[in-house]
Amino acid sequence: MTPFIVVVVHPKGGSGKTSTVISLATGLSKVCSLSLLDMDKAQKHTTLFVSNRKDKENKDLNLLHVKSKEEFDKLARSDRGGIILVDLGGYDSGLNRDILSYADIAITPMSDSDFDVAGALSFENVMNEIREVRDDLVSHILLIKLHHRDSKTREALVDQIKDKDAFNVLKSTISQRAAYKKTLYSGKSVDEILPGSLAAQEIENLVKEVKGLIDG
Repeated sequence: MTPFIVVVVHPKGGSGKTSTVISLATGLSKVCSLSLLDMDKAQKHTTLFVSNRKDKENKDLNLLHVKSKEEFDKLARSDRGGIILVDLGGYDSGLNRDILSYADIAITPMSDSDFDVAGALSFENVMNEIREVRDDLVSHILLIKLHHRDSKTREALVDQIKDKDAFNVLKSTISQRAAYKKTLYSGKSVDEILPGSLAAQEIENLVKEVKGLIDG
């Protein structure tokens, strides 16, 4: 069985891709066979997180490495099964587009920052080009860094996206939390830092929603 590929993508750095990957990876790895692929060549924060996690004797996350389109094609067509969760770099390239074209699910984190919104909307052009050969592919927008009581901002963001064929908006929302700043070097996701909290519940809801998309 070929692996199920989940790609977290946004054309802008600092948009919350790695924190989204961390939350999904630690949650999904509890219920699925999961490997990580860090394709953010500039920052490699997912690689750093896994390294710090192993330093804390948590060896549950497997990190893969590919350097070329040919290596990724071979990986995507292999019979390894399980899930490959990709942290895609915040830039456009032939390799990134190739990886995205293989995605079974694409997820784009987006805050209410004008820069994040503009970046996500500009990403529609890339999605539409890929959809010329993959018309089933959409990117699921994950609204992040919102105040947990700010429903009006969520509604305004949804209104900007809802009529675009390349996008779908996830029901889950990830609120702004100070604990997200502590994940990289702690080697722990927010739900592990704050078990039983509202933040943990938000991540649990996200993992369940994505798992539901994976299961079809």
